[in-house]
Amino acid sequence: MSQAPTVPSPVDAHKKQDAIEAMRSLSLRDQEDAVQQLGLTPPGKQVNDWIWLTIVVSFAIVLVGAFIALALAVFLYGKLSGELLLTVFATSAAFLAGLLTPSPTQAKPPAPLVQFS
Repeated sequence: MSQAPTVPSPVDAHKKQDAIEAMRSLSLRDQEDAVQQLGLTPPGKQVNDWIWLTIVVSFAIVLVGAFIALALAVFLYGKLSGELLLTVFATSAAFLAGLLTPSPTQAKPPAPLVQFS
């Protein structure tokens, strides 16, 4: 049994706008305090590490399971080509290598080659 999404009332929209205006009127320090009190802070390092570990382990399990299934199909039944195994392995390796690249949102911009005075 699912609930139908509720349509925000004009009163809720007005409250939302008032909250936004109130936050904008605060100093940066007060905004940070309000966000922290509301529990809207980003997760800590331990939570981020746990999320990444879950993603990598899950993908590794899928990779190993798919490789075993494909290898058994090739060697037992001979119906699949070795090229398919190579494709699955290369794609999985590329995905795992992609996890090691720096995030574009957190990367520092490159230093300028010429400095202007």
